[in-house]
Amino acid sequence: MADETAKVALKCMEAKDTGIADLSHCKLVQVPPAIFVVLAKVRLIKIDLSYNSLKKIPSGIAQCFPMLQEFKCSHNKGVLKLPHEFSLLEELNYLDLAHNSFDSIPGVPSSLKRLNLTGNLITTVDPDDIERVHHVEEICLIDNNLDDESKFHLCKYKNFTLQ
Repeated sequence: MADETAKVALKCMEAKDTGIADLSHCKLVQVPPAIFVVLAKVRLIKIDLSYNSLKKIPSGIAQCFPMLQEFKCSHNKGVLKLPHEFSLLEELNYLDLAHNSFDSIPGVPSSLKRLNLTGNLITTVDPDDIERVHHVEEICLIDNNLDDESKFHLCKYKNFTLQ
């Protein structure tokens, strides 16, 4: 545990210089509240929380880091939803939520260009989902167990990748 804490502290110090908080592979079960204090005045443009054991994404990330351009939270398996506050991030252009437990396409900001939802639990995509992400240039839904009707509707759109 002490090793992981030291690793997170070191990565937060690096983020102060780079604007990139790479907290991937840190064995996190939650986002440490201390990062909001340590990085409060830092203009973060990228956060990577991939390959941890997170159960949820705190809304504080979007609130504390409004200039975020890239957010990665893949391979956590426990993450079920994206906080509403993320849809308000005007600079966010890449969102990687692959290999989690999403069962639907989340609401995303109008600035988003790429959305990766590979390997989630999405089985149905309804017209409301499509309308919510119509502006996104690239949406990856590979390795979701989509029903035939959803696949039929999605194949009409160039921005969805299903396989």
